[in-house]
Amino acid sequence: MNPIRTDIFIGGRDGCHTFRIPVLAKTASEAILAFCEGRRNSPDDAGQIALLLRRSSDEGKTWPRRLVLQEGPAAYSDLVVTGEGDILCLFECGETRYHERIALARFSLEDLRQEQKKK
Repeated sequence: MNPIRTDIFIGGRDGCHTFRIPVLAKTASEAILAFCEGRRNSPDDAGQIALLLRRSSDEGKTWPRRLVLQEGPAAYSDLVVTGEGDILCLFECGETRYHERIALARFSLEDLRQEQKKK
């Protein structure tokens, strides 16, 4: 078997040493979301960690510019698409440490499209 492989997040690029804990979700409009932790300085659990997201609208063939959902500190996240099409991300975050609180970010696919157009 020779699956088609597409690199979505690559360590050492985009200001991150390592990418970890990936999650995929598919929206009702067939967009695929790839989400992960971007570990800025090392692969260690302690350190500057950002939550990152990419959206593909062509069944995973291309992945335009990444978006930062939470600059950090942040960790241990999960992503889900609701029946109404909202995207929910549950994650740990804080001002100085990633485990100060648990937050829920809610946004739409249109929000992602608009963010990608900004830059």
